[in-house]
Amino acid sequence: MKITIIGLGCVAVADALALARNHEVVLTGPVPDRVEAINRGQYGLRDPLLADYLAENTLNLRAMLDTSEALAGADMVLVSTPLTRDPVTGRPDLVELDTRVEFVARNLPAAPIVVRSAVPVGYCESRRVELKGAKIVYAPEFCHEGQMLSDILYPEFLIVGDRYALGQRVLGMLKSAAVRTDMPIHQMDLTEAERIRQFSGLYHSVPLGAGRGAEKDERQQRDEMEQSAAPPSFPATDPENEIAAVGTGVVAMPQSGSAMHIEMLAPITTSQAAYSPCF
Repeated sequence: MKITIIGLGCVAVADALALARNHEVVLTGPVPDRVEAINRGQYGLRDPLLADYLAENTLNLRAMLDTSEALAGADMVLVSTPLTRDPVTGRPDLVELDTRVEFVARNLPAAPIVVRSAVPVGYCESRRVELKGAKIVYAPEFCHEGQMLSDILYPEFLIVGDRYALGQRVLGMLKSAAVRTDMPIHQMDLTEAERIRQFSGLYHSVPLGAGRGAEKDERQQRDEMEQSAAPPSFPATDPENEIAAVGTGVVAMPQSGSAMHIEMLAPITTSQAAYSPCF
């Protein structure tokens, strides 16, 4: 399968490296020096597994500037764009993401468009409507800085925002990127997946330590916050694949009878450039 990834940032590069073991992968973005570096095998990721992974695997991976050329013949397209906010209004700046999603929908309408970026709740469904049935699926990443490749190869869980065959297809792609084979897998509605990803970022953005005592470590503070905070409201789901908030940071999965703890990520700020974390 040919997979095109629009973006040259950390998540895009980590996805590309993980997928290129089993697929033809093309990265594309408008930054010539990044494209050249990737094609020289300089990926810019700081990850403890990177050196061994590159030594042990043959990767079918290249990068190019021309997005139209990169899309030619693609079976699936991943879109990774950092979500920044307007410094005055605080509203999300979605222009770059909108442009990329619309470009793929217009030029490759048969291909699933997998959004990996953090997005506002309701974004993917609204784009499906506006683009008249574009095959948009939300598959949020839950990567930690400094171990993004590791987190994709050995994910704690996989979440896909589509309950039907399209979601199954995207799950298959994500599973093919992973080395781990026993991770929990959850298919849900688009907005449910968006809420979980947004909740993840919001949770981690709460400052820890102030007024709680310097002797308490971060995990203890998070535990106290979980116990005292009111649980968020998630949309109701069908009994076969129910998601229910049971406390801040914990999502219950009745099918497995256990709880899935979401490790929260630092929020994206306006000071973060689109590709600077990796290069």
